[in-house]
Amino acid sequence: MKGRDDAFKEYLKKVQSIEDDQCWICGKTPDVIKAEFYERMKDPPEGMEHLTIDDILIMTYKTKHPLCASCYFTIKQNPGLIREVLEKPDNEIW
Repeated sequence: MKGRDDAFKEYLKKVQSIEDDQCWICGKTPDVIKAEFYERMKDPPEGMEHLTIDDILIMTYKTKHPLCASCYFTIKQNPGLIREVLEKPDNEIW
């Protein structure tokens, strides 16, 4: 269990206060994400009935700022959109 202990120590280093323990993009805390998961799993999609909150990763702390899984995968699946937002001047987007 050394790996898990090391991960927890790393988590404690990154999260200095309860306000830090939220997704840097959407602002959701692990508790909010867990509550949403429980709400969705009251009527789980077919084939997902066996999942529990322990089966999913909620937040990563291996980045400069914490990211929830939803924001992480949204970014990973839309690199062109992210690049477009970063490269276009604000007045061309808004």
